[in-house]
Amino acid sequence: MKLLSGSPLADKLQIPVVSLEWTECLDKRPTDRTSDDLDAIFSKLKDVKAFEKFHPLLIQQLCYYSYFEIVHSRSQAVGMWQALLEEAAITHVSQEHYFKDKYLFYRFTGDESGTLTRPSTAEESECEEQLNDVILTLSQVGPDAMLRMILRKPPHERTIDDLEIIYDELLHIKALSHLSSLVKRELASVLIFEAHPFKGEVLFSQGDEGKSWYIILKASVQCIIYGKGIVGTLHEGDDFGKLSLVNNSPRTATIILNEDNTHFLRVDKDDFNRILRDVEANTIRLKEFGKDVLILDKVPINVKTADGTYQVCYKYSIMSGAAEKILEYLLETYICVNCEEGDTNL
Repeated sequence: MKLLSGSPLADKLQIPVVSLEWTECLDKRPTDRTSDDLDAIFSKLKDVKAFEKFHPLLIQQLCYYSYFEIVHSRSQAVGMWQALLEEAAITHVSQEHYFKDKYLFYRFTGDESGTLTRPSTAEESECEEQLNDVILTLSQVGPDAMLRMILRKPPHERTIDDLEIIYDELLHIKALSHLSSLVKRELASVLIFEAHPFKGEVLFSQGDEGKSWYIILKASVQCIIYGKGIVGTLHEGDDFGKLSLVNNSPRTATIILNEDNTHFLRVDKDDFNRILRDVEANTIRLKEFGKDVLILDKVPINVKTADGTYQVCYKYSIMSGAAEKILEYLLETYICVNCEEGDTNL
């Protein structure tokens, strides 16, 4: 039997009247929800296991602010929470470095420091007006925060979905554009996220042992050589530190952070040697003004000689480059469609 609003029995028992299915109530904007809508949501949430240890007043607040329209998936919500963690809006009680979608406790930073005070009516009204814009902003920065969260995981903890997210990001990084899909997928399993909060920090110095290869995700760095000063500035998408790993030699320059909040992807020496050393040894780069304009891959092939024996020759496959440089290279090396057998170019 359904109890109607205003019936003596309903009033006597003080049972909340559920006017709509609770999911339909969630579809409404928070400011459009009636008291019956909030009762419907509360009656559902108070029985959810995840909220068992929460105070009823907190659950009632969630009834008002929960909203389905902007947040479309659990992973999107996790990215938004990670963004809040990175901006120090929330903190883990034991200072975890990244947000974990598990039964763990987090709190607002103001609660931890004791600086939060109860907002005035005017402040509450202003916050309610800004709520949707804040959630929309979090939904936009969430994917990048999600990537950083995954990259902070130790490689052995990354799931198949994690590796796919990293691989998709690697497809858009300029420094990796010449690498095969297979190499990119191997890199996805070993790349490490490294962040530095303040500019002016020396990442490594000229003459140091080469231990890692770096790709810039955010901000820029300066390259300094003794006796020459600043010889260049590297920006987002550029890489450095590869030469000393390929040649097993000391660092040829000093790298200094040029901006606050600098983010890198790092590949350590053992992983670099296993995945990339042979690739880089066979890669030829034509540079102009410090930038790659043509990248060739040196490919060994067996060529039959006049006496019937075989010898190793090399061809050069164009991996990437500026259109005019590719054309210039083809014209200078007299490439044609009907190239002769044993031609040293592709």
